[in-house]
Amino acid sequence: MIEVLAGLRARHGSPLSTSSTDPQQNEQSWVWNTGEDLITAVKHDGKIRQQFVIAYRPSRLRPETL
Repeated sequence: MIEVLAGLRARHGSPLSTSSTDPQQNEQSWVWNTGEDLITAVKHDGKIRQQFVIAYRPSRLRPETL
């Protein structure tokens, strides 16, 4: 997980948005808009297990218009 996030930061820069962790759920989200793709990574620390999900989809937003 750490290697994936470091690779995304090295390739695409800092994420556009980062959520804060919630004391109840401890969930973090990172979003990159490459201009062609929207990359979302979510880490969830639960009491039983840790989950990490990464998703790619075509982007309809252009970073230069934000």
